[in-house]
Formats: sequence, structure tokens, C-alpha cells
Amino acid sequence: KAELYTDQTTEDVFMKLSNSGGRPCINFRFDKLGSMYADNYRYIMITAKVSSGGRAEMTFYTKNNQISPAFSKTFQWKSDGQWHNYLIDLSEESNWSGEIQKIVFEYEDGNILSFRNIRFLTEKPRVPSLSLSDSVFDLGRSVTVSYSGIGEYFGTNDNILPFISVYADSDELTGEPLYKQYLTEDEGIIEFNAESTEGKL
Repeated sequence: KAELYTDQTTEDVFMKLSNSGGRPCINFRFDKLGSMYADNYRYIMITAKVSSGGRAEMTFYTKNNQISPAFSKTFQWKSDGQWHNYLIDLSEESNWSGEIQKIVFEYEDGNILSFRNIRFLTEKPRVPSLSLSDSVFDLGRSVTVSYSGIGEYFGTNDNILPFISVYADSDELTGEPLYKQYLTEDEGIIEFNAESTEGKL
């Protein structure tokens, strides 16, 4: 089933999908919106969150490939229950041309999927990056994080609030982080320690 929800923090409206059996999918129809040409859009940015990890598959149909799909793309969800941007690069897909008809989105059974938006872009956006001062940190030691490439996310219509989180050591980033700090600058350095995280590190 699909439901519309309002984010209590940002007042954004997003779509929440859940499934109780079978192979869950959602069909986005673009042929009802007027002419929209694949040649003009080489990248797709999806803002979404999921209840658990797993694989996602997007199947693309154009006016030249209405019955059989032009091609498919797969990627993995991040399973921390937070909103994430997923960049789908179509710049090397030779069959991504002509008028867009529909995109079929398949995901794993039992997963609850929430979409905030799907953006079609003409140019590849700048991807945020971060690095750590070390790869392993002993208990009680400060964690220094350097980040960059955040600037273009400020002041957008998406109401995005970028942040950096620190999690306990685990196979998957699940549950609440030990600490997180919201970002206000395009780049910078943050030091997480026992004092700044109220004793959580």
C-alpha cells in the first residue's frame, strides 16, 4: 500500500510504501505529465529512507521501449532509518533516450520504503565526502571528521538538514547514533569527544 505522510520536522509531504506479500513494486508514469525526454536528464537523485537494508531495482521504459524495458539499474539501500540521497548515473546508458514513459521501482518484501522526492538532473551533482583522522579509535579517544561538498544542499526546496553521526561498532548502522551534529558550512572539521558528546564517546 502507499500512503502520504507529513514530516513533523520539515513539514514535507512524502510517500510511504509497504507490502505484505508478493514482489513489491511501484510504477511511476511519466507519459501522463506531458513530454519528458531522457536525453535531457542524465542523472536521477532519489531521496528516500527504508526500514531495513536490501536491494532495489529500477527498470526504465521509454517511448522506443514501451513493452520490453530499455534497461535496469540496481543499488543497495542504507539501513540506518535515515533519509539518504541515492544518485543514479544514466550518462553511459545508450538506451536512455527518447520520451520517458515510466520507471518501475522494485524493492524487497517486508521493507517499508519512504520517498521524499525523485529529481531528474542535467548535470552530475557534487557528492559530499568525509574522512576520518584514523581508521580505528580506542574507547574514550576523540574522533575527528573532515567533510566537504555540503553547500549545495543548503537553501533547497527539499528542506534537507545535513548532519554527521557517530555510531557504535556494528555490522549495520541501525538504531539511534551515539551522537550527531548538524552542519551549517560547506566544509569543515568536527571533533567528537567525551566532552562534546556529553560522555557518550
